[in-house]
Amino acid sequence: MCSRLVSWLIEHESNHDLRFASLRSDAGLLALRRCGVSDIDFETMYLIEDGHSYTRSAAVACAARHLRWPWRALTALTLLPQAASDDVYRFVARNRYRWFGTQTECPIPLPSLQHRFLD
Repeated sequence: MCSRLVSWLIEHESNHDLRFASLRSDAGLLALRRCGVSDIDFETMYLIEDGHSYTRSAAVACAARHLRWPWRALTALTLLPQAASDDVYRFVARNRYRWFGTQTECPIPLPSLQHRFLD
């Protein structure tokens, strides 16, 4: 789902300022460590903004601020208690392969999008 999510975010983003890195890449690990994240969950979405790291539903809500309407409405996740919105996040995460399938290979970004990926 990760590569599909990144593609989806790029397609629906309003301002094209999100940058992406694999959690298993040197760039991704370094960025998280700079924010004080030492125990990295490789099954979780992270978002770094203004030197702060967000995870799970908070990362989704933060990313939603960069999306066009109606997807920007996902920022409403911040109105729910964190535990409840994280439960929804975990439910989707547990079922993602059944709902969205799996991929054996990650797609290579188009040359026009490579500047959006940290390496």
